[in-house]
Amino acid sequence: MQVGRAIQNTGRAIAKGAHWLGERFTVNPRGTGWRLTRKVLLGAAVFVVLWYGVGMWVVHRIDDDPAFTFSQLDHESGGSRAVGIATALVRREVRVHDWVSNDPWFMPGVLNDNMQHYQQGIMAAVYRFTSEMRDFLGRARGSSGEDADLRDASGRLNYPSDIWYWNPGRNLLPQRNTESVYMEAADALRRYNMRVATGAAVFDRRADNLADALDRISKDLGGSTANLFAMASEHPGWFLFDWRSDDTFYEAKGKAYAYYLILRELKDDFERIIREKELGATYGSVLDSLQAAIAIDPFVIVNGRLGSQFTPNHLAQLGFNLERARVQLRELTAILRA
Repeated sequence: MQVGRAIQNTGRAIAKGAHWLGERFTVNPRGTGWRLTRKVLLGAAVFVVLWYGVGMWVVHRIDDDPAFTFSQLDHESGGSRAVGIATALVRREVRVHDWVSNDPWFMPGVLNDNMQHYQQGIMAAVYRFTSEMRDFLGRARGSSGEDADLRDASGRLNYPSDIWYWNPGRNLLPQRNTESVYMEAADALRRYNMRVATGAAVFDRRADNLADALDRISKDLGGSTANLFAMASEHPGWFLFDWRSDDTFYEAKGKAYAYYLILRELKDDFERIIREKELGATYGSVLDSLQAAIAIDPFVIVNGRLGSQFTPNHLAQLGFNLERARVQLRELTAILRA
């Protein structure tokens, strides 16, 4: 009985509210109804500006800390330090900073295209390194078997970066979002590294394996360098209006950052070989070049005309440092294969 009375009272209240709104919106346009409409529209506009503008600023994060390292969650003592930092990078970008490349239209991160391309560059480098682990470092010479965890991690890191839970443009059915797949890749890398630490998995610390890894990294950086110089020379823009340039810049910078961290830890993984072949100085110069690349952090990415006296070209500046790192990597691989 009380429930029925409550429903009746609620219905009457809704009816009275509807009647009141009807009266207000049918009076003179300059009366109360019009003033209320203006307030509603103004409030909606302010909300949209705050939601996207402030939200975009809160979410935005280009984390290029060269001192970043792994925790015990991502690395097991006795395992590969390079695999540990790759695992930590995936966790950081997906869980700590939030993955924004798959944000739907109603989330502020959808406007953070610089962060999106930076994260994609990081993940592309981690995927390339994981593939190298699967094909060479993670298997013994003469063995044709891939490590199951490395195969799993590599496959999951190749998952599209922009999959949300529901993407009607691709599939009307719900899908696994990018974050969950990338976190499974991090878990697979962690499992592999735990087995390396106990001697149950292979991490083959041979000079030719290191040479192969450095060669693949060099070639991948070469692709980024080519993209940077192509954008700088073929599509020079003007100050704030060349949106393609900053996308190219941040994707290349993300790769450079990830490779800097991976190479820094590979130096410890292959410390004996680097010491025996007296490669410490040359290896250090590679890290210096990459650190100079990731230190480029202008407030606005400018793709000025090459040779201009008035506008810089940050893409060419980044490309120069990456090309210098490539030359030094080729020098290392030549010595390792000699």
